[in-house]
Amino acid sequence: MDSNNTIPYNPIKMATDKLIALSVLALFSPVIMLILVGMPLSSIFRPQDRGPMIYREPRYSQGRRFYILKFRVLRKEILHQVERMGQHARVYEGNVANLTWAGRYLKKWYLDELPQLMNVLRGDMSLVGPRPWPEANYKSQLDRGVAYRKLVMAGWTGPGQLCKGRVPADKISQCSEEADIAYVARCRTSSPLSLLTYDLKLLLKTVRTMLEGKGIFD
Repeated sequence: MDSNNTIPYNPIKMATDKLIALSVLALFSPVIMLILVGMPLSSIFRPQDRGPMIYREPRYSQGRRFYILKFRVLRKEILHQVERMGQHARVYEGNVANLTWAGRYLKKWYLDELPQLMNVLRGDMSLVGPRPWPEANYKSQLDRGVAYRKLVMAGWTGPGQLCKGRVPADKISQCSEEADIAYVARCRTSSPLSLLTYDLKLLLKTVRTMLEGKGIFD
């Protein structure tokens, strides 16, 4: 696969991404308001939970560095450790003891990912594509000669996410990479309408997973 032959973000996919992102933000606006009120309130009773509501972390999309947005779920001292050591926040998010009170619920229902819809509206990401990786993981994959993340826009969700729960834990990385590569090939060969249909099916599966609450507490 030619790592220099990037795949354009076609206008139909772009327009659909932005329309759906706006619709989801509007639909979830009561939930977002509850989060924006609940996080500061919980911090009054739990000083260790205090800190910024939005967490920004550098990621890569189609070879370009950007800052992904998430509701902060880590306690402030854990977040300071992540930033000081230049580590990836998700490494710490699997341990419930590291989470804020609100963060435990946000992670379970994937609600911490909602601010990434703003990344979609800004053109940093698509709704569907390989998940954006931190710099260390991204460059490690490039060093192995696997460069598909340079070809397409990163996604809010992606085919690799569907491997969770379908294959053994030690096979998830391989399954995700194979699913992502297949999606990149689909982006290159499918018509815009065919790709849109596939994206919508994948988004519906993602929403179903969110509603089932299959987060880190499984």
